[in-house]
Amino acid sequence: LEGATFAWVMISVRPIQLKSVLAVRGIAARVAGFSYTLYLVHFPTMLLVLALLFKFTQGDARVGLMPNSIAGVSFYLVTFAVVMAFASLFSLVTEARTTSVRGRLANAFALRKDRVLEARN
Repeated sequence: LEGATFAWVMISVRPIQLKSVLAVRGIAARVAGFSYTLYLVHFPTMLLVLALLFKFTQGDARVGLMPNSIAGVSFYLVTFAVVMAFASLFSLVTEARTTSVRGRLANAFALRKDRVLEARN
């Protein structure tokens, strides 16, 4: 019964095209392009940014991380912006080159496989 209900919901909402969803489609596609890099680098980058913010602003850790203060919200926004920018730029060196790296690896393994087969004969 639960599976049938879930299937009915999925089928019934499929053709809906919400303007708010369509408006962020481009942003979502861009972020999806570096999502794995973001997953890998977000935590160390966040720690570095927060440490630098506290060091150079003489921030108090108890006040700076409170989301209900101007300083806390500012720290969160700056950290978010830097992490997203760094992950996006880092992905240009890594994730954006996945296809070419796969091609080179496939060629390298194909050459090696051919050499192994030749050596056996």
